[in-house]
Amino acid sequence: MISKAQAEIIADQLLAAAKHDKVAGNRVPRVWRGWGILVLPVIWLLMRRSALWSHCLYLPLGVAAVVGLTVGLYRWLTPQLKIRRGVMVCYGNLPWKKMHFRMVDIAKVQLQLSARFLRPSRALLLETAGGRHLISMSKLGPQEALRLRQLLRAHFKERYQEVDL
Repeated sequence: MISKAQAEIIADQLLAAAKHDKVAGNRVPRVWRGWGILVLPVIWLLMRRSALWSHCLYLPLGVAAVVGLTVGLYRWLTPQLKIRRGVMVCYGNLPWKKMHFRMVDIAKVQLQLSARFLRPSRALLLETAGGRHLISMSKLGPQEALRLRQLLRAHFKERYQEVDL
């Protein structure tokens, strides 16, 4: 028979173990706790219906295609550079990289050739009072690059430089 003091010590140890392990006596590694909830029902469904494999393969491909089409249409329809009413708006490659610059605040503009592994692209380097900003212009073809050069020369004159690496 154990005394009351020994029982309290054992109870305290069990409570400490329960707080540390979240559930007393549960020694399953944390990785398997989450995976068991997700993987086991899927395995059961796969064993029950073999056609689910095709759904598991086609669903991610469909989601990737929709995302690719959305981003592609956005990049195709959105101009990368707009100059209106003394404000220059640069979009770059992604919608969340949109930047506004007042024309008066821009000290220097450089259009440079960026060395990339797969294909060369152009980058626009703007120097303002707030610092230097590099905007990637990857979708410029020869005609678009020529139009961009003419636009920058017309608006920035002596502040515009072209650098080819």
